[in-house]
Amino acid sequence: MLGLSYAASIRVGNELGAGHPKVARLSVMVVVMASIAFSILATILVMALRYPLSTLYTSSTTVIEAVIALMPLLAISIFLNGIQPILSGVAVGSGWQVIVAYVNVGAYYIIGLPIGCVLGFKTSLGAAGIWWGLIIGVAVQTVALIVITARTNWDSEVLRRRSSDCVAPRQTRAACWWSMMTTSDDRLGALFGGHCLLGALSGSSS
Repeated sequence: MLGLSYAASIRVGNELGAGHPKVARLSVMVVVMASIAFSILATILVMALRYPLSTLYTSSTTVIEAVIALMPLLAISIFLNGIQPILSGVAVGSGWQVIVAYVNVGAYYIIGLPIGCVLGFKTSLGAAGIWWGLIIGVAVQTVALIVITARTNWDSEVLRRRSSDCVAPRQTRAACWWSMMTTSDDRLGALFGGHCLLGALSGSSS
């Protein structure tokens, strides 16, 4: 899923920079649906082949039984970790690196790790308890990224991207007007032009 995450980040970033909010939204939907499909397929395969997989590296009955008992946790982890990197890639491509950093730190170190330590060392769950803590952390991270992505106004993201570009010191009025003229949506183009012109004027006056 790492390659798909990079692809999502690059595609979303390019479409936002090009002023195509609808294409960016469609790209997010396609890549998320693809990741969900792949994750479901991998989860089904792991559960269906849990016994053959557990006997690949050992012949110990005790180890095999322990591995089989942990396979449901592995399946849940595969499912969540198949979706979470894609959403992180979308967030990075959209310029939300700071938000992703806060979500990662909060989900893993504030929620997942403490819960894993308590379940692993203070209960009888043992290794399963530590794993449950990691699963809870990934689940919190995934839900947070889903909420952020679902509530995103992609038109506003394009405006924000263009506005930040136009207030740069080296951005000229001609380049701002060019970004307006090359925008596919007329209404967005007018807004881009207004934002860029104001940014160019303020930059030149300073």
